Amino acid sequence: MMARGRHKPTFEQVVEQYLFHLQDKRCAEATLRWHRYHLGRFGAWAQLRWGNPSPVDWPRSEDGLLFRRYLSEVNTQASARGGPKSAAYVKTIRSSLRSFCRWMAETGRVETDFLAGQAQPKLPEKLKERFNPDEVQRLVSAARAFSRNPLRDAALVRFMLDTGCRAAEVCGLLTAEIDWTARQTKVVGKGRKERYVFFSPGVAAAMRRYWTEERPGHTPYFFESEASKDGAPLTPSGLLSVCKRLGQHAGVRANPHKFRHTFAITYLRAGGDVFALLKRLGHSQLAMSEHYAKHVTEDLRREHDQHSPDQFLLGQEST
Repeated sequence: MMARGRHKPTFEQVVEQYLFHLQDKRCAEATLRWHRYHLGRFGAWAQLRWGNPSPVDWPRSEDGLLFRRYLSEVNTQASARGGPKSAAYVKTIRSSLRSFCRWMAETGRVETDFLAGQAQPKLPEKLKERFNPDEVQRLVSAARAFSRNPLRDAALVRFMLDTGCRAAEVCGLLTAEIDWTARQTKVVGKGRKERYVFFSPGVAAAMRRYWTEERPGHTPYFFESEASKDGAPLTPSGLLSVCKRLGQHAGVRANPHKFRHTFAITYLRAGGDVFALLKRLGHSQLAMSEHYAKHVTEDLRREHDQHSPDQFLLGQEST
């Protein structure tokens, strides 16, 4: 409890305390950067209302209005391209500020949650982008024909497709964790949660060929970067560049998360269980995996419309 008469911390100090709290919860570095960015944007906006520098007695009861005004302005701000900001982007800002305000209330820094009851914008349901079999073949062919590291990139494509790993999980894969006999490896996901993923004999063969014939082997990480002769580990941004380059050669839009979507939807369409998928993807809540099942249902509905026996045998005959 803060002694009477002593000043409260500044906004920047409270944000740092919040980020330390998230670190203690083992949040990923990307999550910390995301919160730091959005809270920093809010702080810069609020300083124009507070004056410069920001006050030391923070937060105050009237500061709740600043949060609500800021979110109201965000809804009307134009994007860099001149159009309105997307609902998804606005939702990320709201999520960051709501989590911050909830933490302040839970830790007694404010009496009430400034943004309690504030509704999140509903996003339209969109079908997840995924690769079809022909596109996957073209990506593998592009890796073999155009890459400076053809064995690595072919192994990357097949490993991501067969495991559904996130970009950071792929780049953080340690050679020592791979069990070639069981065709499994341990990866570290969001919140530093560990899980095992499994891969097919074909993927294992592609990975072993890269390992023995092309990989520099100067780091403990399995997938290494082409940017360093000493074999620096591949980074998520480097992986994204690899995917984009292969996609350009293959004539298809490619990014690491599209491989994850393809894995999830193909797994379910092949008869996989949604509860098992939750474990495979490293999701913490069933709802995060269930939306893939919705996409599979939509796929099946469209296929039925295309191949309906009633339509085929009776055509457009009315009932």
